Amino acid sequence: MFDMNRIDFKAETFGAPAAVSVAFNNSCGEVVYYKVTVDYPQKLFPERIKLHWFVPFGDIYSCWTPGGRFNHGLYASWRPLDTNSRSASGAPEFALISKGGENRCTFAVSDAATPMRLTAGVEESTGDIHCTIELFTSRVDEIMHYEALIRLDFSKAPYYKSITDVRKWWSELGYTPAQVPCDAKRAMFSSWYNFQKTITEESVFEQCVVAKRLGMNTVILDDGWQTDEQHTGYTHCGDWVPAPSKFPDMRRFVDRLHAIGMKCILWYSVPFVGIYAENIHRFEGKYLRAKDGSRTVMCLDPRFPDVRSWLVETYESAVRDWDLDGLKLDFIDSFSLAEDSSTEYDKMDCPSLEAAVEKLLNEITDALRKIKPKIMIEFRQSYIGPIMQKYGNILRVGDCAGGSIINRVSSIDLRLLTDNGTAVHSDMLLWDLSAAPEGAADQLSNILFCVPQISIMPDKLPPEHEKMLKYYLEFMDSNRDVLLDGELVPLYPEANYAQVYARKGERLIAALYSDPMFFIPEGVQDITIVNALGTPEVYIGCHKRFDGYYTVRNCLGDLAEAANFTLDDSVLCIEVPHNGFLEIKAE
Repeated sequence: MFDMNRIDFKAETFGAPAAVSVAFNNSCGEVVYYKVTVDYPQKLFPERIKLHWFVPFGDIYSCWTPGGRFNHGLYASWRPLDTNSRSASGAPEFALISKGGENRCTFAVSDAATPMRLTAGVEESTGDIHCTIELFTSRVDEIMHYEALIRLDFSKAPYYKSITDVRKWWSELGYTPAQVPCDAKRAMFSSWYNFQKTITEESVFEQCVVAKRLGMNTVILDDGWQTDEQHTGYTHCGDWVPAPSKFPDMRRFVDRLHAIGMKCILWYSVPFVGIYAENIHRFEGKYLRAKDGSRTVMCLDPRFPDVRSWLVETYESAVRDWDLDGLKLDFIDSFSLAEDSSTEYDKMDCPSLEAAVEKLLNEITDALRKIKPKIMIEFRQSYIGPIMQKYGNILRVGDCAGGSIINRVSSIDLRLLTDNGTAVHSDMLLWDLSAAPEGAADQLSNILFCVPQISIMPDKLPPEHEKMLKYYLEFMDSNRDVLLDGELVPLYPEANYAQVYARKGERLIAALYSDPMFFIPEGVQDITIVNALGTPEVYIGCHKRFDGYYTVRNCLGDLAEAANFTLDDSVLCIEVPHNGFLEIKAE
């Protein structure tokens, strides 16, 4: 019989000799902690160490990883599902889940900085689940000793609770999430997908006037403000001076935004210095690698103190001089070592890249919060782990233009990886302006449980699209205490979260994506259900008698139907238009 307190860990070392032990540390109910210890005979750069153990297959049906998106399946152990983690990317957590959505084994590591790889797959010869944690998957500081805790949760709690319990554990270990200002939880207008690099002060401001009227409260001024070059790429990044033809006076532009009640967040590609930047020669010998192999864009090496101080001073002066409300710090996960990265360790104050990235972010945020305590800092997948959450207070879904399903899955993944205080944002929304408003609303209904970023030209919206967008944004803003801060219940991860709801007290908001049957939980009195199914039939059930009143509205907010009803060991079918709203109140 499987004994969760007596797991047989095996260690496999590569390269440098190491004494590795994994010993039972303690347990709390069905959560067990093991301590891994690594010792070397002298100080050296550690090489890979792989820890192996097995758990019973049982009724394990699917998996969850922090950045898995659609990948929830079980694979053979010789090609397992994996997740990679380091300070600037991913998170060291992996969950094994039953068909009914119960946890079977969620394992995580206390150390969120060291580069590592977690895997789980079916061992063909035994039918068990073969789990591994591979440490030191990329270079870190020289060490003689290493230790970390492995947390294994074997409880039969809902899988989402086991995952979020890991986030709470990390917080207890010191990975405390950054404070989130209220503005970070309100809809934003992004210049990227609609303008690309063609932005100018007047063109963006004109759109912001309309965006504010529709319910957007912040503009994210993306790539293009610093260059006249209109093509994609980063060859002109690295000087961070506004292009005079586009933004002749950045402070004036920000002041104009503030005058209409809009905040301003400015984009920077943190590691990149392009070949056309005046600063390209300033940091010769202090680049980690070329971004694209052609050496037209280089990635700065934050292990050097003057690199970090220059970046800090750049952002500090921008926020102070232009009165910015936030920064979008892009491509932090592009900090990575290459074969030709510098080995001049005597000139570095931080030979470990992972430690240097965290040191850089700590220096940046310390400096900026002295200027503006409530400054907004946006990070993007995949740099969304417990270390990154100490510094960024907006975590955005990775780019998926028009991909409403990807936006849904990724935003829910991020919600599970964060605590309820963190502002999780969608990737920027765009849609076909010739589509029916019901179809356009797919972009919004799929990101209902995060903060929307909109990236269409507001003044080009057809009247029905404008009405739909305004209605959705008003709904999301007025209910953000439930949608963003309530208890999140995402069901059927193996089906890309077929049904999701958030609850706070007696108030509940649900979205049906591919499961049309919704059971009213006990104690709920006020319910809104968004029908994102694509078919009109929504089925309502309750495990005890429920007397209520319902209204049906389309995606524009227009009333379609209203009626009293009673549920008593029965199921009620109500027709709700695509991406429309079913509102239920108990009587």
